[in-house]
Amino acid sequence: SDSKLADGFSSEKFGNTLYVKYSEIGEVTDGYVNDAIQSNQFDSIIIDVRNNGGGEASVAVKAADYFVGDNVVKLKYRNGATEDLRTVDGVKCDVPMVVLVNEKTASGAEILTALLKQGAKATIIGKQTFGKGVFQNAGIYKNGIIRYTAGEFTVGDWPCWQGVGIAPDIEVEMDPDLIGTDDDIQLQKALEILG
Repeated sequence: SDSKLADGFSSEKFGNTLYVKYSEIGEVTDGYVNDAIQSNQFDSIIIDVRNNGGGEASVAVKAADYFVGDNVVKLKYRNGATEDLRTVDGVKCDVPMVVLVNEKTASGAEILTALLKQGAKATIIGKQTFGKGVFQNAGIYKNGIIRYTAGEFTVGDWPCWQGVGIAPDIEVEMDPDLIGTDDDIQLQKALEILG
């Protein structure tokens, strides 16, 4: 059953695999994940963050909470301050997992990918991610709003991936226009791995 629960989020079943697509990481993301998990029986899961430009780091951490134990996203501000965003220890959903990524997977979506790789032993399939490992703040300047890079983030013991991206475990070259079509070979590979 295909359920489009909100802008940027949908889920459906392929056999015993739950497929969850995020186009963005927004405030309501984790509630939709919870609903999809609670309302389906499944023995494996695919999290699709292809073409996902990210969102709030704190929301990515909450979305990962279902699948990972204790981990930390460190925000290192340019002024030397640091902030830790922690997942809550305790896994609600422990099944084999694939994360689908591509060259447009960035920022908060990369945080989610890193957390799932480290904490849920997810297999990453697709293309090297975009590589946005910095975060911005906004301030007022001469009556306008200026956005500036406030710092960088890291996940667990990984170095910051700014300008580098996260490499997939299994690289599958594919035109992003094929996502959601019968020629979505990245999704087909994920289903094959979990099958």
